[in-house]
Amino acid sequence: MKHEWKQTIGVNRGQPRLTLWNRKLIECGFPSGQPITLTKDKTSLTVTPDPKGARKVLRVMNHGIALPVIEFLGNWIAHIGGKGTIVTVTVEPGKIRIHSPQVRG
Repeated sequence: MKHEWKQTIGVNRGQPRLTLWNRKLIECGFPSGQPITLTKDKTSLTVTPDPKGARKVLRVMNHGIALPVIEFLGNWIAHIGGKGTIVTVTVEPGKIRIHSPQVRG
């Protein structure tokens, strides 16, 4: 199953910020606590599960329901766009890809 949606980059303490928290992450292999690796190229950011990954999917409680959370700050998202940029988020089994529709990669 592949899920795709548009999301706007926000700002936190002057830095670009994008936060993903959604049940669709669980369906595609990104539950809370899952170690991950981030890979950025010129036009996109890719997240993959990695047992040796230095980062982990976090958790937030929303009305008593635990949801996985992945947050991208500063340089991890700035190369795609700044505050107000609308990006496309594609979540599929074992892979999350974030890119700006203006810059395809």
